[in-house]
This record gives sequence, C-alpha cells and structure tokens, in this order.
Amino acid sequence: MNTDAEWITKRWGYSKLIHQDQHVSVELASGLKGGASSSHKHPHVANLFLCLSGVVDLYVGDDHFWRRLVKGVGADVKAGTWHRMYFVTDAELLELYSPEGEALLRMNDPALERIVRADTGWEPGNAPPGWPKRE
Repeated sequence: MNTDAEWITKRWGYSKLIHQDQHVSVELASGLKGGASSSHKHPHVANLFLCLSGVVDLYVGDDHFWRRLVKGVGADVKAGTWHRMYFVTDAELLELYSPEGEALLRMNDPALERIVRADTGWEPGNAPPGWPKRE
C-alpha cells in the first residue's frame, strides 16, 4: 500500500510515511540542524538509513560508534541495537523499517518498558548517560 500521509512534527524536524506494504515501511525524514532523536531500539526490527541531503550523525550501539551520513551514504542498524540521529545540518533521509506496530525501547526509560512507537521527542541536554553531546 502506498500512502499520502501527512507530515508529522517531531522535536528534531518532520517525518512522513511514504510507502508501506507487508514487507517494509519507508519514511521520509526532514531534520533540522541541531535536532536529535531519542536513543531507542527496535527489538525485532532492523533499520536502514539513506541520506538524501545534508549531514546526519548516526550513533549506534552501546559503544556509541557513530557514522556520518552525507548525500548518497547509508547505514544499517541491526534489530535490538540502540541508536539515535543527530542532524549536523538541515538534512533529509529515508528510513526503512518493518511495518507499523513494532514497539520501541527508550534508553532513558529506567524500566526499559515497551512503548508503542510514538515520538514523544527528545530534549537536548537529556541525553542518556554515556552518549556524546554534540554542539
């Protein structure tokens, strides 16, 4: 199923579901310079990111490995791996993941409770312990 979904406002910018079928969902993300997602993981879903414009730092795993994404560069995140994005500049990227309904675990949730996928936002300065702070 293709979709004509509306843009969803997030703390780091905007996202829009642009395709969904039984195998994959694809979102277009438009991030604003200085914005960052929360640290989170998809317990049973792998992600694939592809940068369309701008510069995005993708932090991955407990060791906080990061990869800089620029136009045409992608990265994958294995299921169950902590990750977060930081928008170095205004940027657009595609995010591919399994169909909706998958729950996330937020790193800054002390109980690591399952939360239905809904971006409640991430405030700069509230980065989980050990995550690098970017200016």
